[in-house]
Amino acid sequence: MTAAWALMLALATTPYERSRVETSSTTASAHCLWWQAGAIGFAQNQVGNPDAPGEAGFTAVSRGYATWDAQASTCGNFRLEEKARTPRKDVGYDPAASDNLNLVLFRAQSCRDKVPSGDSCWSDGECNNRYDCWQYTAATIGLTTTTYDRRTGQIYDADMELNAANFKMTTVDAPPCAAGLGTACVSSDVQNTVSHEVGHLLGLDHAPDPRSTMFASAPIGETSKRTLDDGSRAFVCEVYPAGRDSQDCVLTPVGESLGPRASCSAVGGDTGGAWLLLGALAAARRRGAR
Repeated sequence: MTAAWALMLALATTPYERSRVETSSTTASAHCLWWQAGAIGFAQNQVGNPDAPGEAGFTAVSRGYATWDAQASTCGNFRLEEKARTPRKDVGYDPAASDNLNLVLFRAQSCRDKVPSGDSCWSDGECNNRYDCWQYTAATIGLTTTTYDRRTGQIYDADMELNAANFKMTTVDAPPCAAGLGTACVSSDVQNTVSHEVGHLLGLDHAPDPRSTMFASAPIGETSKRTLDDGSRAFVCEVYPAGRDSQDCVLTPVGESLGPRASCSAVGGDTGGAWLLLGALAAARRRGAR
């Protein structure tokens, strides 16, 4: 690590919090989440953002990933690589499949408005995939479902859903929306949201500092999360050090067991969050921030 980066890490004022395989635990036995060094691919659903037709929505998503990729190119051991757009809309990980994607897609309709009340997907948590709809709380702007090895923390897959059913997803730089929400002003900024979500994809939890890219809440019109705070930059350098293996929180792995995890976005009015679902392979968790 260069002397400049060592100094930056020493002077970092914005803390970061790593996600663990057990969210209620801070003990030494609870592994943190991490990717193996190398390329991490992602693919956008070809429908794109219903609030920003054309290339603007796709570009905003790409820029959210590019922010973290630029940091990784400076001091990290991974690269974020965008793949061809895809028609696929199902999130989750199939360990038997050879073509799992780290998917990014917008859900334009709420499951409350689209799914019959007696449908079994309400109990199995699959309404989003079955009906292509937003099945989480309306106050959550985005959610990233991450599949990881529960007994080592290694991440295998991460899919991002953005809540276009309940938020106006904008791509302009200014001004913030005031009297009403529209696409000519900044409402819920796509790049701002995606930058936060990619932090979850890489293994970050919410940070307590409002200056952080990983802070769990943001007002309408916010674009500050487009730029990584010093703690998030330090996270890349420390957890994914260039030329070295990715770093866990635990020195001795204890086994292998796959499980999916979901992490929320951070653009809404309230800083609260809650796990909504537990099940699936080993630990299926969906967390919502408002």
